[in-house]
Amino acid sequence: MPEGLLQILNQIRDIWNNLPRQAQIVVPIVGLVILGALIGFSLWSGTEEDVVIFSGLSDRDLKMVQTELANSGIKYTLPTNGTISVPHSDTARAQMILAMAGIPRSTNGYQVFEQSSGFGDTFLDYNRKDQQKTEINIRNAIETLDPVQYATVQITPMVDSAFAVDKQPAKAVVIVTLKSSRALDYQQIEGMTNIVALSVKGLSKENVQIIDEQGRTLSGEDVQTSYDMKMEGAFRKLQYEDQISNQRAERIRQSLAPLVGGLEHVKANVVVETNFDDQTTNEVVYNPSEIEMDSIPLQMETTIVENTTGPSSLNSAVAGATANINSETTVDTGSEPPITVGKNSKETQYLVSERTTTKRTSPGSITRLTATVLIDYQLTADGTRQAWDANQITQLQSYAQNAVGYQEDRMDSVQLISIEFDTFSKQQRETELGNRRRSEMYQEIARYITIGAIALVVLFLMRSSLEQLRLGGSPSTSMATSTTDIEGDLSLGVVPNMSNDTGLAALASNTGGISLTESIGTLPQTTGAEAQEIGRLQNEVMTLADQKPEAIAQIIESWLSEPEELEVEEAT
Repeated sequence: MPEGLLQILNQIRDIWNNLPRQAQIVVPIVGLVILGALIGFSLWSGTEEDVVIFSGLSDRDLKMVQTELANSGIKYTLPTNGTISVPHSDTARAQMILAMAGIPRSTNGYQVFEQSSGFGDTFLDYNRKDQQKTEINIRNAIETLDPVQYATVQITPMVDSAFAVDKQPAKAVVIVTLKSSRALDYQQIEGMTNIVALSVKGLSKENVQIIDEQGRTLSGEDVQTSYDMKMEGAFRKLQYEDQISNQRAERIRQSLAPLVGGLEHVKANVVVETNFDDQTTNEVVYNPSEIEMDSIPLQMETTIVENTTGPSSLNSAVAGATANINSETTVDTGSEPPITVGKNSKETQYLVSERTTTKRTSPGSITRLTATVLIDYQLTADGTRQAWDANQITQLQSYAQNAVGYQEDRMDSVQLISIEFDTFSKQQRETELGNRRRSEMYQEIARYITIGAIALVVLFLMRSSLEQLRLGGSPSTSMATSTTDIEGDLSLGVVPNMSNDTGLAALASNTGGISLTESIGTLPQTTGAEAQEIGRLQNEVMTLADQKPEAIAQIIESWLSEPEELEVEEAT
């Protein structure tokens, strides 16, 4: 150690040893007090002063201000109830953020006039304040409705003019934020419209628009009562559940069809229960571990300063206490200043740290699902059907659960039953239907055959008549031969000789009663008796075609081979 420093330490030790006993006690205390005062002054001078930005706030507005400042990272304190203060350097920033957010919200419209003295305001300023007062009062009235959480009112005042073309009616827009899972019926919307229309001069109900927070227009909708809205919601709920049930049932059938032998061997019935309530769940976690202490907003900070002043001499000590001095020492009480002992304490109170998580359940979620599946007996190698065993039923049931979207936490139920389907009635119906179709087909074929046979007979008779006329045969000779003679002489397998039966060639008949004149045009001149004979022969030929078609077939066969013989005769 240097010699100079060692000398200084020795001098200080000598001075300390020469001090009286009382001085050795008082000097350290005074030193500590001075040191504490210096530290406190440095801390106080380094602490920024808080400035009150709002006072007299309601609980709702105070909470909104706290939330907005905390989201913006601005520290604040609450000196008294309803009062909030921020550091002086953040005052302008906090006021700008709160003004942009539109908070705090005035609870009374007349507070607009109290914010300024009004000295120097123009007529336009007064009208604007009056309009703002009306907007606040209408907003407060609308927010008293049960489904409404917040409301914002914007009014466009009417423009009055001496000229009709320059007049403009007043208009108003109301934006409402509804509470969770709440809705407005037409009566409540009508009431809100009346409140706005009756509160503004020159405003009609047609010029009031009510909009929700999603931007959807609520006013001007079809008139519906709350009961109608409930019934409509219930009907839509049933439609939605039925649609989901059919989709899940078809999914089961399509999944099990390849395993059980086809869609006709599996039946499924699904019942779905849904919840259309718009549910919002708020979960609040206090003092989450991941939040740092520095990021928690300061709610209150209290500084306590206690100072005690007393005489520096021990002669003024507490009565009854023995002085810690010897009898030979004397103390001069009048020459020393009094001693001041101070105590500083600081109490800091932070806001309760919390984290809020909002969970919103979408409407139409499935709350429970119940499915019943029927499968036919399995087909064996010999073509018969037998029941499924327990292991197969379990596997098929697990497959059906996966297909339908089974969830155990929803208490879903999927039951699979193996039962023999009634296939006899189905086969019997199919057999009867096949027989009926076959009978109809046979009847159709017989009808066409009959029509064809009649057409062939008519053509044969017409051809024979034309050939006789062309050869110049006598009609009287032809009429001499009757159908009775033809029937008697004609036998199966014998081709008739058309040269001997010239009368038959002159006939032309069909089921429609076609006359000879209609078939070949103009006939040679005949008498009344000849015409009667022709008609009689025509009827007999028609009767023969119905009773013995085989004879007609032989006649047609001979007719097909007759032209060659006629050509030979003509050549001769």
